[in-house]
Amino acid sequence: MSSDFPNCKEIKEMYLSEPAYDGRGNSLRMRKKYPMAFWQDLVSVQNALKMEETKKKESEDKKVISSELIFQPEMTNQQLDALIKKSLEEITRWDYGSTFFGKFGPLLSDSSFTEAATIRLLRAIFEQNKITMIQNELLRRALLEVKTR
Repeated sequence: MSSDFPNCKEIKEMYLSEPAYDGRGNSLRMRKKYPMAFWQDLVSVQNALKMEETKKKESEDKKVISSELIFQPEMTNQQLDALIKKSLEEITRWDYGSTFFGKFGPLLSDSSFTEAATIRLLRAIFEQNKITMIQNELLRRALLEVKTR
């Protein structure tokens, strides 16, 4: 792909895209634009693709690692308290749909409103569950401390 195509100009640089697997348009395979000389050298293109795939895999691995746990076992009680406070703030951000839209919902009644309100409320419930899990961890630690005395 190149921004020079629509303007019927000489192609100076291009980037690589591929059809998305879910059928929702294209996804960028190589985000960086390269000059035409780069694209004419097959070895350079293959090396760049390998590097992009490695970066993508590392990025996905980091996302999986960070999304697996709600909290890390080595966190201190103060850090867990901070997570609870953060989740309480998140709840207020996501739960306003039940108050604001409760008054104006009939004016905006369509399926997209209903879906949005449902998603917001589910997100608030998720945050409440996170708080419960963290509080359970704090209780578990307190019980272990009492048991070891």
